[in-house]
Amino acid sequence: MEMGSSNKANQKMSNARDISTVSGDLIEELEGTVERVIFHNPENGYMVIRFTPVQGGEAMLVGNFLNVGEGLMLTVRGKWSVHPRFGRQFKVSEYEANLPRSEIGMRKYMEHFIKGIGPVMAKKIVKHFGEETADVIERQPERLREVPGIGRGKYETIRASWEEHRKLKSVMMFLQSHGIGPGTAMKIFNTYGDASVKVLKDNPYILASEVYGIGFRIADRIAMSLGMEKDSPMRIEAGLKYTLETASNDGHVYLPRLELIEKASEILECDIGQAEQSLSILLDRDSAIIEEDHRIYSSRFHYAECKIAERLTWIIRSDKSSFGLSYKEEDIRNIEKQLGFPLTEKQRSVIDVLANNNVVILTGGPGTGKTFSTRAVINLFHQNGFSILLAAPTGRAAKRMTEATGWPSRTIHRLLEYQPVDKNFFRNKDHPLECDLLVLDETSMIDVLLMYHVINACREGMKILFVGDIDQLPSVGPGNVLGDLISSGCISTVRLDVVFRQEAQSSIICNAHLINQGKMPVMAKDRRGNFFFSNKENPQEALESIVRICTERIPKQFQLDPQTDIQVITPMYRGPIGVDNLNKVLRDRINPGVDVKCGSKMFRVGDRVMQIKNNYDKEVFNGDVGFIRNIYLEGGQLSIEFSDHRVKYQFAELDQLVLAYAITVHKSQGSEYKAVVMPVSTQHYIMLQRNLLYTGITRAEKLVVLVGTKKAIAIAVKNNKIEERYTSLAERIEAEMNKKSLFK
Repeated sequence: MEMGSSNKANQKMSNARDISTVSGDLIEELEGTVERVIFHNPENGYMVIRFTPVQGGEAMLVGNFLNVGEGLMLTVRGKWSVHPRFGRQFKVSEYEANLPRSEIGMRKYMEHFIKGIGPVMAKKIVKHFGEETADVIERQPERLREVPGIGRGKYETIRASWEEHRKLKSVMMFLQSHGIGPGTAMKIFNTYGDASVKVLKDNPYILASEVYGIGFRIADRIAMSLGMEKDSPMRIEAGLKYTLETASNDGHVYLPRLELIEKASEILECDIGQAEQSLSILLDRDSAIIEEDHRIYSSRFHYAECKIAERLTWIIRSDKSSFGLSYKEEDIRNIEKQLGFPLTEKQRSVIDVLANNNVVILTGGPGTGKTFSTRAVINLFHQNGFSILLAAPTGRAAKRMTEATGWPSRTIHRLLEYQPVDKNFFRNKDHPLECDLLVLDETSMIDVLLMYHVINACREGMKILFVGDIDQLPSVGPGNVLGDLISSGCISTVRLDVVFRQEAQSSIICNAHLINQGKMPVMAKDRRGNFFFSNKENPQEALESIVRICTERIPKQFQLDPQTDIQVITPMYRGPIGVDNLNKVLRDRINPGVDVKCGSKMFRVGDRVMQIKNNYDKEVFNGDVGFIRNIYLEGGQLSIEFSDHRVKYQFAELDQLVLAYAITVHKSQGSEYKAVVMPVSTQHYIMLQRNLLYTGITRAEKLVVLVGTKKAIAIAVKNNKIEERYTSLAERIEAEMNKKSLFK
């Protein structure tokens, strides 16, 4: 049998036939009785059913069902298939259901679906009414009082349960009649209950913001099926919001007014004038959208940018004498002795600048000594009796920071003490962080919302050291925070640009700097190197080469585990050497086995997976990578081991996870892998950019292999055009610093 997610749908069927479309092509028809529900996932209606056809024999049904239980008579349509593990199955695409007419079937049905009726009472009711039982319950429920043992209280329980099934049936039939599948229908019903139909009729676009997993596209399709006109103001306003939200997913904090109108009108296929008029109305009525200087913001991003600028200015200008760091040459020599290396002039300047400024940025490429400088700062502050906190955006980055500095680090969410119940952070301006120095690593990964929460938790008189590589890609989320902090010109910045002698022996570090300077990397000519190139003109040949490199050549030559040590990083999702296809092919080689249907997804024990959205309750965040350790079919759960803890996921939560044998460059930020294999092909022309190539290879600790063409590498190296993000943070900081008054 094929195990997977299922939907809690206890709908009571009437004598009229109830037709529900599930999925698939109609090929064959079976009629019979549900003998036993072997597996049922309440989240999306997926069931495995033992079924007895009237033609004789037995069938195993798999598919999504609503309110199907033992004893129910079904007519099912679908096709036969053979599952490699569970054998012959009938995959249901459509079904019709009737209340059972037989006494045995009716008894089973009542036991399964109706509250207040157990096996004994079901037997009494059927014995009393015989073949009329279904008609009595449906049309004359008050006659149940004729049955001995059914008093007023039990009758009311049975009647209320029956009425609940009626309402669910009504809602589900309405949703399905408008092309909404069982899984989506259950999400809507679980959110709005009896009011589902009214909510959809009033404003179907509310689904996009209130029901997880239903975006604008699905809501728009539902609205169209309900008769919504294409030029409806409600639709155009929803489309404008969707366009703005999509822009934030691309890293923008705002969109210029005209660009928003043009993009929305293109998506909605409506007149630009209509979009412009709707935007004006929306701005007047909806406080979640703000216009400033012909820029349209989501109010939360606008607020975050304004508050970062205000509070950062306040921290920069706060009395430096309240936090005096004094040190002598002897102190520096002691620090150098502890670290085992002398500090360069620029590394010493980090200490000097931080001693005289409350907020400092330390940036530089790999091998330039950012970590070494950070350790020197930490040691000096600690010896002077100051309290220190370290944090990074992801668990992996925090772990790396701990290993590199010898000082405990944590994720920013743990630093700020995220409260799952309140969906907020305990640490804020009313409960500030209790430290004298806050060190934030991988600052380039921090988006505008998270930076707001960090700055909001900083107190007057403390110091902040931002550490990050400005030449890496900006955050996955909206904003370009590190770049904006530097370009504001208001924050003291130390840029390390000399590669340490011992680091200069690494081809990875040397090539990273060559690429950053617009020069071609130098490839290893023999096996003693750690930066290789495999020339493959054809994408299919490149795919085959990547698989061999990951599963045979690297494991054999460098003794690295393809499951845990080697990461394929690629610029795009589609094509033979895109993320989607690479994951499929690599998984079959690295983790062969039988797929297990987990809701709408297929996974295997041992799969490498990545979290693609922040989940504060589970303390796993966008970009975290883990391994599936167990799949619990009966409970509808997966157990996944991340770097520092295990987490259980319900099947309904699996849209937060993707396979991670291959990942995009953006998703690799903040992580480090022993080996990185990266396709670089002219097929990915649109994504061949210097900072993408630079970010990808700097994820590698011991080994880099580029697969593709030198032409593609040259295109990437020469293309230093950084994709513009619409942000206002730099100018806001500059404006705040130029004000005479302070913000508190």
